[in-house]
Amino acid sequence: MADGRRPEELLVFPCDYQFKVFTDRADVGVFRRTMIERARGVVGGSRLSVSERKSSRGRYTCFTMTVAVASRQQVDGVYQALRCLEGVCYLL
Repeated sequence: MADGRRPEELLVFPCDYQFKVFTDRADVGVFRRTMIERARGVVGGSRLSVSERKSSRGRYTCFTMTVAVASRQQVDGVYQALRCLEGVCYLL
């Protein structure tokens, strides 16, 4: 960064944070519910919303999950919970 700060230092908590989760699983409804359960296990009852869209060729489904997080530890915790979810192809 031009001012010498790392990207994670630019976040001011609490804030809304977006996670992008790509899967090639056919059972997207089950995947979506499990993904939300994993995030809720970290952030509890915080505000959470999910949108989804298919890739242009229909092979992948991309979920955008916006979560109200209170700390960097919650961000890291959600990433860790989603990383081990079966069927995750990409996680941003």
